[in-house]
Amino acid sequence: MQQGTTYLTYFFDMNTLRSIINPKKEFLPKIIALFVAMRTITGGISLPQPFYYVALTLLGISIISRGRLKLQNGLVLLLLVVCFFSLLFNNPPSYFMAWQRLGVYTMVVLVVSPLLSDAYSTLFRAKVLYYFMLIAIILSAGSFFAYFLGINLFERGNGYLDIGAGTFSGLMNHSNALGPMAGLSGFVLFATILSFNSPKKYFIIVLMAFFCMASCLLSASRAGIGATGVACIFAIFRYYRNRMSKMASVFVVLVGLLAATFPVWGGLTDFLVQKQQANEEMGGAMFSREKKFTARILEFESSPIIGIGYNVINPEYDFVEESTGQIEPGSSWLAVASMTGVIGLFVFLGICSRGLKRAWRIKSPFVSSLLGGMLVFFFIHMIAEGYIFAPGSFLALLFWLIIAVVDGVFDIDKKTNGAYELPLMFPNNG
Repeated sequence: MQQGTTYLTYFFDMNTLRSIINPKKEFLPKIIALFVAMRTITGGISLPQPFYYVALTLLGISIISRGRLKLQNGLVLLLLVVCFFSLLFNNPPSYFMAWQRLGVYTMVVLVVSPLLSDAYSTLFRAKVLYYFMLIAIILSAGSFFAYFLGINLFERGNGYLDIGAGTFSGLMNHSNALGPMAGLSGFVLFATILSFNSPKKYFIIVLMAFFCMASCLLSASRAGIGATGVACIFAIFRYYRNRMSKMASVFVVLVGLLAATFPVWGGLTDFLVQKQQANEEMGGAMFSREKKFTARILEFESSPIIGIGYNVINPEYDFVEESTGQIEPGSSWLAVASMTGVIGLFVFLGICSRGLKRAWRIKSPFVSSLLGGMLVFFFIHMIAEGYIFAPGSFLALLFWLIIAVVDGVFDIDKKTNGAYELPLMFPNNG
């Protein structure tokens, strides 16, 4: 791959397309990403739960058998230790199945986080991330057309839900999957546009970015939309940090473009407006989250040091499905605080700040703005979505995978002084 190309330039290359189609090349990263996607986000076709753990097992075996793993990020280990002691000290009811969930979560974190890492595992995880995002981009862009074709694969009971405010999932299995994945896909394409240098394909990338972001709007996910916007702003700041006049001109052009094209995309916000109005009629603009936020704060106040326990909530403050132990914290940040106390919160903040600092310091503006922006996306999205401690959540898996790639790329970047080229997703394009 030539210097200066982005990963989507590589994707549109015919040799790469043949490689993607050819099952003999990059087989394991493809199958891992496909298993995870078809278990967690694809609509219409869903693999059984065991396939998710088969994918994680394959990932673990791959990086252990070929790599020379070492302790990369002790803060991740410390977070798992805090989770362990939060349960040991609180002894929560058995219906939460907290110990079992912590065991599975530990396995997930060991495989996809930067706890154990080396150069090979970084490359392999980057490939898995690339293929998963490639699937997400295709599904997100396709969901835009699915909307106009009346296709909605949001399954409920024995059928699919009608398209409406908060119920549109397009080609994915839930609006809560379409919102963040379409937003993150749109951001990845936006970051690519900043450094794209192939005029012939530029228009295609812009259209793909529009389709993905339009699908995010149609999902009516406020957290997804907000996270996408903030991530894009971060990417502009990072990419043009040494060219302030260029940065200013990019912002002016973007604002002008959004304003001029509002008649085209403005109608896509109807579901978002309807959802907001429904919340206000029920008690407030943030009605769907306010009670959960309050519950998490009360739980934190009741046990501010070590929390009330990993994957545990107080039934007096919030609903618990006792038959399954399923909970919905409503905010990842508040969940970390309420479940693991101030100790867990500080450790998690350390992980996030370390990741963002390392992403910012990567020499390649494209790689830095892309990876840093993906982290920023999750930092914002986790304010209103509580998945970070969920062992079966694809968003939690994706977050830890990105953190791991950032950690590994930073080390490779430092050792090679920027003279490296990661395959597929993260070429060094300066």
